[in-house]
Amino acid sequence: MFRRSRPDPLEQIRPDALGARWAIPLRAALVSRQRFGQLVTGVGPGPVRTHLDELSAEVDAAVLAAWERAQQADRVEATLTGLDLTTASDRLKAARRTHGELVGRGATDADLAASSAAVGQEAERFATLNRLVNELDDLSDRLGRLAADLDATIAAAAELTLAQSPSDPSLAPVAARVSALRAAFDELG
Repeated sequence: MFRRSRPDPLEQIRPDALGARWAIPLRAALVSRQRFGQLVTGVGPGPVRTHLDELSAEVDAAVLAAWERAQQADRVEATLTGLDLTTASDRLKAARRTHGELVGRGATDADLAASSAAVGQEAERFATLNRLVNELDDLSDRLGRLAADLDATIAAAAELTLAQSPSDPSLAPVAARVSALRAAFDELG
C-alpha cells in the first residue's frame, strides 16, 4: 500500500508577494518551520513522535497566522503610502495656523467654526494615520520575534527527542517554550 503524503498547509505562503518589511520575517519563520519538520521526520514512531506531530500542527498554525497578518499589514502599508504621515502633519499645522490667524483677526463666528472643523478633521486624519503607522511597527516587531520563538520551540523539541517520554518532568522548559509560542500565535491573531 502506498502512503500519500498530506498536502502542505503552508503551500499558499508566498513571501515574495509582500514588501521586504513583511517578507523577511515570514521567510525566517518558514525556514524555522522547515527545520522543525526535519527534526520531526528524524524521530521514529512512538509517543515522542506523536507529541512532535501535535506540535507541528501548532507551528504550522503560527506560520499561517503570520502569513495572514503579514498580508493584511502589507495591504495597509500600501494604502498608507498614498497617505503620507508627514503631509498629514503639515496639513494639520497649516489648519491650526490658519485658525490662529482667523482668531487674531477677529473673524466671524461662521469662519471660526469652519476653521475649527477643518482643524478637527486634519487632527483626526493625522491621529488615525499615526495609529496605523504605530500598529504596523508593532506588528513588524511581533513578526520578527516569531522566528525566534519558533527556533526556541525547535530547540525544546530537540530536547524532547532525547527524553524517554513526552511526559518526562525534565521537559518543563519544553512546555514553557510551547506556551510562549502559543502566546505569540494569540498575539498575532
